[in-house]
Amino acid sequence: MSQIDSLTGQNCNRFTFREMFNSTMTTRALTPVLLDEYGEDTEFFQIYSQDDWGNAQRQLFAETLREAGWRFTGSLVAQVGTRDFSQYVPDIENASEDVLILNLRGLDAANALRTFREAFPDENIVVPLYTRAVAQTAGGAIENVLGTAAWDPSIDTPLSNTFRSAFAEEYQGGTASSSSSVPSGPAHVAYTQTLLYASAVARAGTFNPNRVISTLEGAQYGAGVGAQTMRECDHQSIRPVPIVRGRPESQQDFGRYFDLVKTTRDVEYSCQEEPASNCSLGGS
Repeated sequence: MSQIDSLTGQNCNRFTFREMFNSTMTTRALTPVLLDEYGEDTEFFQIYSQDDWGNAQRQLFAETLREAGWRFTGSLVAQVGTRDFSQYVPDIENASEDVLILNLRGLDAANALRTFREAFPDENIVVPLYTRAVAQTAGGAIENVLGTAAWDPSIDTPLSNTFRSAFAEEYQGGTASSSSSVPSGPAHVAYTQTLLYASAVARAGTFNPNRVISTLEGAQYGAGVGAQTMRECDHQSIRPVPIVRGRPESQQDFGRYFDLVKTTRDVEYSCQEEPASNCSLGGS
């Protein structure tokens, strides 16, 4: 479930199509929500992972939020796999920020959330990319923490409800526990990508990659979060992005860790803008 811009930017490939929204879309989705939540006269500090994704997220939020009027007070880089985030507590204390943005994923994000929530109980924290695994591990530390998610069980649309019901029917029987029958965001992405490819093969009437690619390019479809288009110029799905807020621990249940704030469509950028403008698919 790669989110890095370069996958549908400078490193795009005509055989690659991405269902998941990218980092640019994440930033565009979250920025107006953060402005509504914390105001325009706001200082922010970032911690980011020492990899291409973390650095790209840091740069995008720094640029976008500065343009919106926020003041950037600094950032710290964390090695992927960091377990002890307490080493960063003094720097955050000295930064005097209003909002702390954690451009971290997986266990890193969960560990950082627990550490910083304990050190700063009233801190406004943002996790740009949430997953169920992060929420489960972080527990009560996600309370009131804003972020985006690929999909959430609380999304109430006919297609979303059908997916949730079909997933539950498939996995609640046998040796699986009832809790495993609640699908996650990554599961929704995997399910959608598989159906999208299968549908393209059926419409093309062949597995020939060139004909399947032609069928996928420009495809319009829905997967429960709203209308989507698999764009021809960069093979990026232009789709709505769910914005979520972490629930208090007392209100968390397996598969349900967030409240849906909104699902926004205001994330599209043109093929002449970065990262799409850096994409050259080639082929014939």
